[in-house]
Amino acid sequence: METSHNKRGPKFKFDKEWTDAIIRLPKHYQDELYNAIEAYQRDLTVIDVSEGVPRAIFMLIMPTIRRRYIARQNSRMARDRKRAVRSSDMKEKSSKIHNSPNICSSEPETEPIAANPPQIAKSTPKDTNKKRHRNALKRLKRHASRRDKSLPPI
Repeated sequence: METSHNKRGPKFKFDKEWTDAIIRLPKHYQDELYNAIEAYQRDLTVIDVSEGVPRAIFMLIMPTIRRRYIARQNSRMARDRKRAVRSSDMKEKSSKIHNSPNICSSEPETEPIAANPPQIAKSTPKDTNKKRHRNALKRLKRHASRRDKSLPPI
């Protein structure tokens, strides 16, 4: 897989097979196809490509580019979520540090005694709406009897 660096910054990926197929076309089709692939990789913008072989090549490449684009978007969103969780954890830790009693203070801190003792939170049952992540093999085994009933006899 080859990457090319654009003036705008991002690197576009060109598989070796794509390059081999594009090189076999006449020069004016090559430029047109490279431009169409770069535009589609950037933001899924479809540029009209000449009829015939160039369009066929582009249509075969499009699903791969779309899959990579979606995967890149999903990983970007996951990174952002992870970063947000980390920053909120850091804020909580820093607030605990700043709100903790001063150890160096010579005066002992006393808390007023509450008339009612604090209530202990009761444990709640697990949320039944959570999706259970099971691998495909377990899922196939679990539904084997149902699947076998629906199949016609041989």
